[in-house]
Amino acid sequence: MCCGAGWSWRGTSSLLWEQLNAAAKARPSRVDSARQKPREAWEYLARRRHALHKPTHCTNRRTAQTDALQQAAPDFRRRTAQTAPREHDTAKSTSHRMASCPLSYRLGARALRAAQTVQCQTLYAVGGLYGNMHALSAIRERAAQELTPPTLIFNGDFNFFNCEPSWWHDLNRDIMRSPRHIATAGNVEVESSAIAPSGLGCGCGYPAYVSTGVVERSDRIVAALRAAAAAAAAPELLGWLRALPLALVAEVGGRRVGIVHGDVESLAGWGLGVEAMSPPDAPLRAALGCGDPASQQYLPPTPRETALGWMEEAEVVGLVCTHTCLPHGQAYRDSRGGAAEWGRAVFNNGSAGMPNFEGQRFGLITRVSADLHAVPPDSLYGVAAGGLRFDALPVHYDHDGWMAQFEAVWPAGSDAHASYHARLVRGPGGFTRRHAAREGVS
Repeated sequence: MCCGAGWSWRGTSSLLWEQLNAAAKARPSRVDSARQKPREAWEYLARRRHALHKPTHCTNRRTAQTDALQQAAPDFRRRTAQTAPREHDTAKSTSHRMASCPLSYRLGARALRAAQTVQCQTLYAVGGLYGNMHALSAIRERAAQELTPPTLIFNGDFNFFNCEPSWWHDLNRDIMRSPRHIATAGNVEVESSAIAPSGLGCGCGYPAYVSTGVVERSDRIVAALRAAAAAAAAPELLGWLRALPLALVAEVGGRRVGIVHGDVESLAGWGLGVEAMSPPDAPLRAALGCGDPASQQYLPPTPRETALGWMEEAEVVGLVCTHTCLPHGQAYRDSRGGAAEWGRAVFNNGSAGMPNFEGQRFGLITRVSADLHAVPPDSLYGVAAGGLRFDALPVHYDHDGWMAQFEAVWPAGSDAHASYHARLVRGPGGFTRRHAAREGVS
């Protein structure tokens, strides 16, 4: 995930962008909604991903105070080591957490603007499936209810818990071969499929306020996933994963929506996490331990102007993301359309494969549709913005079946059980829809 709170690579990414842009000029291509065909620039970037997978250094100010802050915080972060709303994102150790930012993770609004394009009338953004095939089945069942078949975009981290060769093989083959299924890379896919280990653990860039235990267990989970991928002996699938683009643009009814994993700056960015959004949710940030500017765990909020600037430069009316494991939706006024118009939106689905709210046992996906007036009956919150309808939809998967599959691979005492079991059973303690439905969204 991101390489550090407040860290920026704008000034150091120009060479990568110029290489990407040069490749893109050759032939602007589109992608049929039923099958992914990357444009040259993104094929080039995928080939370069591993060559550029070298860390640059930024500031990490992790101290032992983080654990103390989390112990003192309200319930949804006090139980972080058990419920782990951020469990899947990390670097190899505390020192790597926000200190190593591989060039291959870097994106930027200009690169997003030039990304491959998918055309559809309705899309489902399925971020953070984490290997939950029961959730995948539930999402497909929900998609079958649509009048027009939606395009399913798996915007990263569809792998994670599937650390068993046949499970890894079946999930990735299913997504790769299914019609109307398109995937982009998450940090888990990058790190678990890389030709050689990067030394960055799972490459998720946890913020400094996440406990050391969560970070180290996540590294070991991704190492186990990497071993499962190797044992599956499926070079076709590994090649497919290595070639996945970092982002894409969906033209939904002709209106452009940016699909990223972390944020617009980085595959592993936390700039679009709920705790980073502006206006800041002060109680949430205080509970997470990232709201005090004097603290070493402080996370600078992403200014509204930055989020709007990303969308304007990328020429999109919305951003759809995942990665940070807690969901939210927020709308922005359109200065061109008058004060009454919601012109743009940012939606983070949290996790498709895990519970997202306290006391709940369903995942979430983001639905984007060209039909402004048809509010899905199962929408938890949503908004009409920029000529599109954005909604958070529940994923009511077979909880018992999923827990049986999870516990067969991750029994009590294992890393994933220690970090995630409580969240899978009870949801992230204290986090509710009130936190997720932000400005303009209801």
